Amino acid sequence: MRNGINKYSVIRGILRARLAREATPGEKIATETKLCEEFGASRATVQRSLQGLERAGIIKREQGVGTFYLGEPARRMEQKPSQLLESLVERRSGAEIRMIHRYTRKPPPVVAELLGISADSTIHYLERVCLVDGEPVAFIRTYLPEALGSKILADGGDRKRLSLAGFIADEYGIFIDSVRQTITASVAEPEFADLLGVELGDPVLEGRRIYLDKDGAPLFCAISSYRADRHAFIVNLKDWRDVVSDSDLNSDSIV
Repeated sequence: MRNGINKYSVIRGILRARLAREATPGEKIATETKLCEEFGASRATVQRSLQGLERAGIIKREQGVGTFYLGEPARRMEQKPSQLLESLVERRSGAEIRMIHRYTRKPPPVVAELLGISADSTIHYLERVCLVDGEPVAFIRTYLPEALGSKILADGGDRKRLSLAGFIADEYGIFIDSVRQTITASVAEPEFADLLGVELGDPVLEGRRIYLDKDGAPLFCAISSYRADRHAFIVNLKDWRDVVSDSDLNSDSIV
């Protein structure tokens, strides 16, 4: 078990993923005794895991009857892997942005590298939460070089729009020519777990984006954490042979 992540959080995450993959709403799930045996955990740990699922509206426990799967409470937002998560959320009706923190700081090493600036530079750092219909779906950390950031903050762009790229294009005529986005699996950290309405250690998607102008120069970057239970990637394949390389076909990992 990794340091800082409780066993009950891991069990809760495994159960949630398993139920979403295999169970039908209304189906009775395994007893606490069976779960204790499977995970090698105490009854108190299993009970705490189930309590977390019950608070999320995923299961319902009936005294003397059993525990039943209710299904995921909200439909996942489906998208292509090439779509920007931020843009997808912004197009949803009922989407809003809330500012959490805003201050100047030195850039973290990874941000300085992404922006091509000195580690001694000053940047504007924003922490914002995106909500859809009042429910938090994304925690967004944005890193703005000093000149551009000062202008955006003075004009209130950090509060008016979820997409700062759209704001600077509309207000300043600075157009984003391309965006490099990397999406990885991660877990909820103490910094934002409560803000996203998830438990510490719950799975999240981390999107790291750098926005480039027509000359390929970086304008700003963002690192965002998205609730994994609200997003899903959809890929349509006409012919699986088009996306499997020769090395894949020779791999022992092909099922």
